Amino acid sequence: MLEDESAWLWEVPVASSRVPRWLPELAEAIGGQRRSDRGMAAPVSLHELLALIQKLTSASPSDSYLAWTQRLLAERTQLTRSESQPNPSP
Repeated sequence: MLEDESAWLWEVPVASSRVPRWLPELAEAIGGQRRSDRGMAAPVSLHELLALIQKLTSASPSDSYLAWTQRLLAERTQLTRSESQPNPSP
């Protein structure tokens, strides 16, 4: 609740289908950590992240989760490329 006692409400869509197995893997890879079988934090390597991104971006978008993920990854790739470009001189 905000100081003026108002609140923000967001509509949260209901998942239209089961969450694919790769979605939690992607979240772990992006976060750089996963839970081990013993419940301890374990690192996720950059190699694992890049392999998963390659797999997901080259797949045919078979559902709304994969289509959304591919748009997200494409947008991030565009941002990374534009950030690495030198600024034009005035």
